[in-house]
Order: sequence, then C-alpha cells, then structure tokens
Amino acid sequence: MKILLISLLSIIYICFMNNASAQEHLMGKPILTGKIQYTKKNLPDSIMITVVSKLNYWEPADRNIIKMNVNHEFSFEFNKANKLILFKPVAIRNTGVNGSGEAKSWGTYYAEPTDKVHIDIFDRQIESLYGAKEDSLRFSGMGAEKYNLIFSLNRIFYHYFSLIPKEPGQNLDSLDSFLHNFNQLRKQYINKIETTINSSSKTSSQIHKLLTYSYSTQFNLLWASYHELAYKKCSGFHNLQKRIIENFNQYESEVIDVKVEDIVLYNPHYFQWISSIIKTKEFLNNEGNIDLAGFYKAITNTYSQKIRERMIIELFMGTYGTERLSNIYEVSDSLLADARKYLQSRIGRLIISEKMKFKKGAPLYNGEFITLDDKKFTTASLKGKVFLLEMWGVGCTACAGYHAKFEQELWPILKNKKDFKMLSINDGKTKDWWLRGIDSKLYTSKDYINVSNLPYSSFNHPFFKYYAVYGAPFMLLVDKEGKIVAQIKTDIQSKELLALIDNALSEKHSYSK
Repeated sequence: MKILLISLLSIIYICFMNNASAQEHLMGKPILTGKIQYTKKNLPDSIMITVVSKLNYWEPADRNIIKMNVNHEFSFEFNKANKLILFKPVAIRNTGVNGSGEAKSWGTYYAEPTDKVHIDIFDRQIESLYGAKEDSLRFSGMGAEKYNLIFSLNRIFYHYFSLIPKEPGQNLDSLDSFLHNFNQLRKQYINKIETTINSSSKTSSQIHKLLTYSYSTQFNLLWASYHELAYKKCSGFHNLQKRIIENFNQYESEVIDVKVEDIVLYNPHYFQWISSIIKTKEFLNNEGNIDLAGFYKAITNTYSQKIRERMIIELFMGTYGTERLSNIYEVSDSLLADARKYLQSRIGRLIISEKMKFKKGAPLYNGEFITLDDKKFTTASLKGKVFLLEMWGVGCTACAGYHAKFEQELWPILKNKKDFKMLSINDGKTKDWWLRGIDSKLYTSKDYINVSNLPYSSFNHPFFKYYAVYGAPFMLLVDKEGKIVAQIKTDIQSKELLALIDNALSEKHSYSK
C-alpha cells in the first residue's frame, strides 16, 4: 500500500511539473529589432516603444526610449507575457526648442509571446489619410506575417477612406446617391478586409477575429459619422433628415455587432469607435439629443457580461466617454450607483469606488500646493468660496483650448463674483516651466490663484493620487463647504457650467472659517 501511495504521488508530481513546464512554455518575451533605412529623410534621434500594458487609455502607457546604434539599428525585449501585447513603435526627433520634440507613430501592433520580429523602415512615402505620406514598413522573422497583415490592412483603410463620396447637397436625389454609394463602399471595404485577413494562413483565428472587429468597426464609424454630418447639414429639411435616419436604421445591425466576442478587449480603440456609433444612433433617433441616461440604457441593453462591463467602464473612465452627451451632471451619480450591479470584476468594483469620490457632496481631499512665492497653499483655505480647480501642463493642447474658451465666454462674468475663485494648478517639471506657462497666457491667467504641485509630478502628488489623475486637464467644481459639485469635462457648454456655479453660489451654508 505504501509503495502504491508513493507511486501515485510520483505520478501527480510528474503531471504537475509537466503542466508547469507547459505553462512556462506559453510565456515568452517577444523581441522586436529594427533598422531605419532612410535615404532622404533625417533620422530620428531615438525610438519609443509605447506598450499599452493595461489595455486601456485612461491609465498611462509604458513608454520605453531606445537609442539606435551607429548602423541605425535598435532592439527591444518585451516583458514576459502569455497573451497579446498592444504596442506602438514611435520615431522621436528632438527639435532643440525648450527640450521639446516631435513624435511619429508607425502604427499599432500586437506582439505574441513567441514573436521574434525584425522591422525595416524605409522613407518610401506611402499615401495615408488626408493626403499625408507615411514610411513603408517591412517585417520579417517569427510572427512577421501578423505585422505585415496589419500594415496591409492600414493601407486598405487609407485607400477606401479616400473613396468616401462627397457630402450630399440639400436635395433628395443627391442624398440618395450619397447614401447608396457609401453603403456600397462600406460593403466592398468589409469584404476586402475579411478576404485579406482570411488569406493570412499563419496568423491565429483569434488574431483574425480581433482584426476583423477592429478594422470593420473603424470604417463603420466613418459611415455613421457621415450620417450625423449629413443630418446636421440638412437642418430644416425634415424629409431629408427622415431619409438619413431610415438608412442608418436599415443597416444598424451590420454596424453595431451585439454578439461581439471578448477578444475585442485587446483593442481599447474598439470601445471608443463603437461608443461613438451608438451615440450617433441615439442622436439620429432622438432629434439630435444624446442623453447620458439614454446612452447608458442603450449600452446596458445591447451588450452583456464582459463587453457590457467594459462599455460602462469606458463611459465613466475614458476621456471621450461622456463626450457629446447631455444631462451629465444631473444623472451621473445615480447611474454610477446603478452600474454596481453590472460591474462584477475587481477592476470594475474598484473603478466604481474611485468614481464615487467625485459624486456631488463628497468632501474634497485637502491638497497642499505651493504658490509663486514658495508659500504653502491648501484647498481647505478656500472654504467659504466656490471655486473651479483646474490642473494644466505646458504643451497640453486640450488645456490651452479650454482656457481660451473659458477666458472668452466665462471669465468676464465670473471675475466679478466675489465668492468665486479660479484655482489654477500647474503640473510642471520646474518652476521655470511653470512661469513660462503663465507668461504664455495659453493655459492660465495672472488673475487666477496660481499654484503648483512641485516638486511632485501629477501622478505622485497626494491630491492627484487620491483622485487617480493620469493627465491634464483635470477639473473639479467645489462649493463653499469644500464639497464637490461635479467633475467638469472640457466639452461642457459654458452656459451649463455657469448654471452649476451660480447654483453653488446661491446655496446657503453654515461654515466656520
């Protein structure tokens, strides 16, 4: 009996070790090598491999800077993985102006654990979007067919993009011709994409599905967007707008795939694209209004399980999530509470917990910053005032864009309200950068309360760590009691923000200074 037990344990141990060995075999470190083969263009100073390790765009990607050798070659080894790795190779060229530079992406690709791929990059200019030109890429080595397939699919997308018919005139014949031609073009494109992907015999079925979903949805987004543009152009022509809605609804089931498989979770862009398509559906079928509650209902009713959970997370976490939606500030808290029943994963529950920090009435975390004369400043010192907190950084185009809008449309009104303050927080590298940003007048005004998170970076400052802030701009409206009114998005209508501020100013509070 003892011998039998020992034999049984030996068999179990051998099976365990074989399984562990098999699991280890599935793990791998993909390797990407490359050479810049330019004959006309200036060489980049370095190569950046941007790895989207969390498979989302609300958390920072891993940026790896690689120097080339004297032969213009580079090499990069990914971290060990047992799944697809989403990454972008980017050329970096320093301009020498204030340490700034320019970046040029060579596309987005997927690395698999066994990949040992070499990329040759030529400056033979290939047509891209809007008449632009791009480098030509050629891949070789183990796993190269997948990369060459993606490069080919990009070329197909650019070609069909150039064939999109011109926008219609404001008459039924012109509109019908436009819709018919675009419908046919979309079908031809989808067929070309599927044929090209299916002819790639050395790529896995999972890669086939992922690329089919990705490239089909990308063009379907263009198709949907042109419907919305045409609808707006035909304002006042109800018969034309009705025809546009009918055409969209006729093909809706083809452009919004309700049975999409979980493999799309490897493409964060997919959720941006499909969200935008659903928003267009809501726009067309609700007389130009895209209500947050209506959009939330659409995604929760359309999808199930992991896809539904990701769509909800993207709604509340993605920078584009609430873009174009109305009634955000009235219903977002109640929808967050409702979302709990759909978000079952650890990350889903964590995100709900993080977002509830922004709910109306939540106490503002007391952040400590420094003023221009190096004195300590705390957000608690503004108790008794309504204030708009905004974080910005030099070079942030979205920050500059919103500041210009705020200065023109709101500040002339708000600066005369004695109980309102604008708190401008710089996320900068040095005090010199901060001062340059102020002097430029692009991001802030000397009329605001100007503070900085120095010596921290935005990710490491306790205030922004508490709110899981990964980029600028970041804005919060805070009432006189130091409680959050709302997290403010840059696409908010000025009249809507002014109404929120006026309501906060009119509320009576009992507070002690």
